[in-house]
Amino acid sequence: GLGLGLTGQARVLDSRNKRPDSLVAARQAVEVLQPLASSASPSVSARRTIGFANLYLGFSQQRNNEEEASVKSLEAARDAYRSIDGLKLDDLPSAVAYAEASAWEVEALRALGRIDEARRVTAEATHVAGQVLERRPSHMGALRARALLQSALANAEWNELHVEKAHELFRQAVVAVRRRVRVTRF
Repeated sequence: GLGLGLTGQARVLDSRNKRPDSLVAARQAVEVLQPLASSASPSVSARRTIGFANLYLGFSQQRNNEEEASVKSLEAARDAYRSIDGLKLDDLPSAVAYAEASAWEVEALRALGRIDEARRVTAEATHVAGQVLERRPSHMGALRARALLQSALANAEWNELHVEKAHELFRQAVVAVRRRVRVTRF
């Protein structure tokens, strides 16, 4: 309850361009959930909530130029989502959330110059998003996550002056976005 409420409040504050206040609420959400996260065997809904709160905290930290902290929070989100079913795709929402958290982590890793880690995280998460899309070709969250991943890695490759690789990744991101737009048309 309270953890989700604080995360929701953080999102509202962020949308009102109150980033420092949003970051405070996002941190409080994760702090409130910490006892639950460290319990012996949290329920699936608890793990999902812990993942969601850490994902938003990591996103918020990144927007406030706290990339190192962002990587830690997003890794905690990935761990929470992975713990739900081991990414066996018995729980598609957790797999997609894992891919999205990974995409934001890749952005933070890129900003820190940790390109090899960014490539590793992208490969893992793109595989997961791809598996979701094999089962559900028009899964909006998986399409979005894959586009975010490809775009983030393309930026990293561009910074490393791997222009051809970056161009191909940008092209793939555009294809994923176009697929997503096609799916949403009536």
